[in-house]
Amino acid sequence: MSRLITARIARALSLVLVVLGPLPVNATTLSFSNSLPGGLQLLSGSFVVLNQREEVNQPAFQPGQPTRLTIPALNVNAAVQDVGVAPGGDMDAPSNSVDVGWYRLGSHPGEPGSAVIAGHFDGKEGEPGVFNNLDKLQPGNKIHVKDEKGVTITFVVRESRRYNPDADAADVFGSSDGKAHLNLITCAGAWDTTQESYSHRLIVFTDREDERGHL
Repeated sequence: MSRLITARIARALSLVLVVLGPLPVNATTLSFSNSLPGGLQLLSGSFVVLNQREEVNQPAFQPGQPTRLTIPALNVNAAVQDVGVAPGGDMDAPSNSVDVGWYRLGSHPGEPGSAVIAGHFDGKEGEPGVFNNLDKLQPGNKIHVKDEKGVTITFVVRESRRYNPDADAADVFGSSDGKAHLNLITCAGAWDTTQESYSHRLIVFTDREDERGHL
């Protein structure tokens, strides 16, 4: 079955939030919801992000909607679907295991804030998904996002982290440094047949590279 990590995380101070659970308003957690038809697994938490774009001075250049993601180090060349919030309140998932899903209610890749793109770890028949080898990325590897205007923006891997389902992961969907980031999400660890979920979530944090190759 397809087991996708998708997201439902919020920052308490700078994001627009709807409270869905009993946790304090400054809490952020990662946990899986129940399985959806087709085996999709969505992240759940105590808040849902409605609009998380950073309130900062807008740059002269406005990125368009992302259309393609390439990761040369992993031979990834994937179409980008735009996804929002599913009926249950979770971030929606790409419709197949070969495309990736950009969270359209957040930042565009290339604008200040943390844009988020999620991808399947594997497919319905157990075949490798688009982000099956995401754990092999190393600091310094480059990721390219092409937008609808034909402009390609480059990001450089800073670090990768594994999160437990209930870990504080507020920094995945938000940033306060005024810079542009892109965070990639997929599943990791062992498959728990009881919970129907992977034991960890892998996040790759990247920073935008400017035209001169500087971060």
